[in-house]
Amino acid sequence: MLEPPIITVNTVLSLLAVDYPANKLSCYVSDDGASPLTFYALLEASKFSKLWVPFCKKYGIQTRAPFRYFSSELVSSNDNSMEFLQEYRKMKERYEELRQKIEDATLKSMSYELSSAEFVAFSNVERENHPTIIKVILENKETRPDGLPHLVYVSREKHPRHPHHYKAGAMNVLYVGSGIAGLQGPMYGGTGCFHRRKVIYGLWPEGRMEIKGRRKLTDERLEKTFGNSKEFTTTAARILSGLSGISHCPYDLLNRVEAAQQVATCSYEYGTSWGTKIGWLYGTTAEDILTGMRIHAKGWRSTYCQRDPPAFLGCVPSGGPVSLTQRKRWATGLLEVQFSKNSPFIATLTAKLQFRQCLAYMWILSRGRRSIPELGYIALPAYCIMARSHFLPKLLGLSKTIFEVTKKDQSTTPVEDNDKDAGRFTFDESLIFVLATTLALLHLVALVAASIGPSHVGIESRIGEVICSVWLVLCFFPFLTGLFGKGKYGIPTSTICKSAALALLFLACIITRERKNDFNMTFTKLDELKIIIKLLS
Repeated sequence: MLEPPIITVNTVLSLLAVDYPANKLSCYVSDDGASPLTFYALLEASKFSKLWVPFCKKYGIQTRAPFRYFSSELVSSNDNSMEFLQEYRKMKERYEELRQKIEDATLKSMSYELSSAEFVAFSNVERENHPTIIKVILENKETRPDGLPHLVYVSREKHPRHPHHYKAGAMNVLYVGSGIAGLQGPMYGGTGCFHRRKVIYGLWPEGRMEIKGRRKLTDERLEKTFGNSKEFTTTAARILSGLSGISHCPYDLLNRVEAAQQVATCSYEYGTSWGTKIGWLYGTTAEDILTGMRIHAKGWRSTYCQRDPPAFLGCVPSGGPVSLTQRKRWATGLLEVQFSKNSPFIATLTAKLQFRQCLAYMWILSRGRRSIPELGYIALPAYCIMARSHFLPKLLGLSKTIFEVTKKDQSTTPVEDNDKDAGRFTFDESLIFVLATTLALLHLVALVAASIGPSHVGIESRIGEVICSVWLVLCFFPFLTGLFGKGKYGIPTSTICKSAALALLFLACIITRERKNDFNMTFTKLDELKIIIKLLS
């Protein structure tokens, strides 16, 4: 998980405290890395939730994530009564204790906790090689609407020899695991999207299955489609048959753990339709785009719902390597979808994907290819400055515009920040940083050349290119500061050398081209002079 444990805990607490009947709500936390720290944080959060959830429902708290609630101004519907203030202070102290416990566990790497009975399953596990681990942390056995919802920790089996299919594989395990518990409601799968289970299970809007034909849902057909778990095929058959709601007899989650562990193994999906015709689709790292497009291609319609404030907030990567690697993964996945049998054009011709939807998907899928012209546009201002040429239309008069630098008011009030390194860009020796560093150096050299260039070629004649180059320098400012940074906040020397070599190569090409043009221009002028002499003679 990319999110820190405290962020995961706050997300879980906000969901457990939502204003909804607890017997119709369940929270499943997927942890592909099988981190004992995440499980420990959820255990401590479950203890705090027994105080936090009643507090939120008693006073109608709208901001249900504790770290957001306690960091904002105190607002109460009860005019800040003494009873509320006492419980508020008590709740804030308990949350600080929870936060401190999780922080201490993070610093100690959980080595002292693995010996306890609850953490035996986490001993000797590796991030990419571990068995299935499912833990029921909270269970609403009485199915009381005013109780606490189910809270289940799920870490599916991972093995180096078996593909895990990234997020799509994890989401399919959650669908099957929660289905075994008898849950039949829609599921929030992240990215601000809810999916109805009958849609994920392969049903078309007209009521037919993904498999052609209208044959009866026999046990053999269900097993071939969904796998050999009798518990899950029973709940799946109820949904596909149009029966809604949870089973009349509430399931005991603890008794269903063994069945859930079976469906979370690497081999369960072999020979089934998971990932190909039902569930989240495999075959790309942009599984959310592919799954959504397949749903639209069947004729299902999605409804846009933007709440204010947003219901759930995520945590983006703060470091350079993780952030750029994630963007590279998305761009690669989008290209995989665009140039495959799952292309939107094919779905428009062979399925029910509307043409306007096709154009929208093509615009999204082409995001990775836009980097090629963007690279050319980024290098163009520096090239024009060094080559003493223009790329902006002179008919607009941009080269004659008078540019005056005006003094801007700047606040001198110091900003207090508990973490001075928050938001700073981090670097490593990955080749992914070479190109951006090269562009930053290139534009910096171009600006220096423009300021100390020949006097007969003033900066006013290239003001448009200079402005673009300055703007790009500001865009790449984290890389410029990284040239002088230290540790993980500084660009490695090897990356700087590679970037400098590429920048010098680019400049050498410009200089060679300019010398060739000057040479040709000299010969042209000599030829003109000879013609004039002949005419005069």
